[in-house]
Amino acid sequence: MRSLLLAFMTLFVSLAVSQNIRGVLLDKKTGTAIPNALVLVKGKLLNTVSDQAGRFHLKVPYTQPTHTLVITLLGYYSAEFPVDAIQSDTFFLVQKSIELREIVISATKKNIVNKKSDEAILDFDLLNDQFIYLSAYPGHNILKMINESGDIQSRLNVNPNTDKLNYDCVGNLQLFSKDSTWQIYYDFVKLNNLNAYHINTYNSVLGNCVCSDSHNYYFQTHTYKNLRTEFFYYNVNEKGRPRPLVKFENEAKVKVFQKDYDINYFLKARRASGYTMYAEPLDVMKQKLEIYREQVKLSWEYSKLLGSVETQLLKVDTNLYLVNFTDTVVFALGAKAEAIPLCKLQVFKEPGLETKVYVDADFRETYLVKYADKQLQFYKFDIRSGKFISKSSVEHVPFLPKKILIKSGAAYFMQKNLADEQVYKLVKYNLD
Repeated sequence: MRSLLLAFMTLFVSLAVSQNIRGVLLDKKTGTAIPNALVLVKGKLLNTVSDQAGRFHLKVPYTQPTHTLVITLLGYYSAEFPVDAIQSDTFFLVQKSIELREIVISATKKNIVNKKSDEAILDFDLLNDQFIYLSAYPGHNILKMINESGDIQSRLNVNPNTDKLNYDCVGNLQLFSKDSTWQIYYDFVKLNNLNAYHINTYNSVLGNCVCSDSHNYYFQTHTYKNLRTEFFYYNVNEKGRPRPLVKFENEAKVKVFQKDYDINYFLKARRASGYTMYAEPLDVMKQKLEIYREQVKLSWEYSKLLGSVETQLLKVDTNLYLVNFTDTVVFALGAKAEAIPLCKLQVFKEPGLETKVYVDADFRETYLVKYADKQLQFYKFDIRSGKFISKSSVEHVPFLPKKILIKSGAAYFMQKNLADEQVYKLVKYNLD
C-alpha cells in the first residue's frame, strides 16, 4: 500500500511540475504549415523547432507566475502565448507584408541608431528583429541589444578578444575571436551565449557552409589558386559523402595561369634547384603538372592579377539562387538540388558594383552595392530576371562599410570617424 501511494505521489509531482505542449504552426493567411520556426519559453533555456509539417513538442515546467511561449521566424511577426491560456493545439504566425514600406519610409532619410555614439563599435548584426552590436572596453567587450530608437534591451559581457558577429549557415548568430566562437541567443528577456568552441572545430563543421534549406546543407570550396569554385551539398536524410552541385572557373584566367606555369617553367625550376625539385622523369612530370600548379607559391601581385571566380549562393524567401558574377549568370536551385540557368545578371553591366547580393528578407528584395566618390549606392534588382529596378544613394560616406544589412526597406551600416577611422555610429538609411 505504501509503495502504491508513493507511485501515485510521484506521478502527481511529475504532472504538477511540467506540462507537455504539442502543436502545429500554420501561416495565418494561407493555412500552410510553417517549418523551422523557433519555439521557446520566454526567459528559459527551453526551445525546439517546428518540423516540416509545422509540428512541435515542448515540455514546460509548471511554476508561478505562468510561462510565456514565444514563436519566431524570419519573415513573420513573433507571437507570444501565455502557457496557462493556451486553448488550442493550432498556432498561427502572420507574415510581414511588403506594404510595410509605406510605414518605414519617412521624411528622415538618415539617422543614428545608437544613442551613445562615442563608443568604439567592432561589429553589429540583427537578432530577433533587434540590433545587436559589439563594443570594445578596457579588459572586456560588451554585446548590446537595442531597438530602432536606441534603447538598450539587454547587454552581455563577452571575451575581450572578440571582434566579429556573423550568422552561420543554419541561422545561428556566432560571436568570433581569432581562436574561438560562441553562439549568441536571446530568450526574450536577456542575451546569452553558449560555451565556446575552438575555431578549428567550428570551421571543420560549418566553416565552408554557405546556405541551407529544409533538406540540404550547401558548401563552397575554392581550388586551383581560386580560379575554380565548387559547390556541393549534404542531404540531411542521407548518409555518406557530399554530392557535387556545380563547378565554375574563370576560363580565360585559367589559360593564362596554365601558360605561365607550363612544363617548361617546372623544368627550369628543376634545373635551378640542382635537380632536387621535381626530380621525376619527364613523362611523370607531365602527368603531375596540375598537382605542381596547385602547389606552386604565387606572388601577391600575380595572385591579384589572376583574381578569382566570384560566386554567391543565397536564399530569397524560400528559394535558393546561385549567382556567378564572373559570367554574370543567375542560377535557380531546383527541387533535386540541381543548378538551373535562370537569367543574365543584366544590372551588373553597371561598372564598379561589389560582387555580393544583399537580401531584404522582410520585403523579399535583392540589391547590389557600389561605392565611389564617398557615395554609397544601392541598386535594387529582380533576382529572377536580373533586371535593374531602382537606385538609392547615400551621400558623405567616408569609407566603404565592412558590413551592410538591409531590412524592411532600410540599409544599416557602421560609419567611421574621419579623424581616427574608428567606428562610433550605427547608421540607418531609408531606401527609395
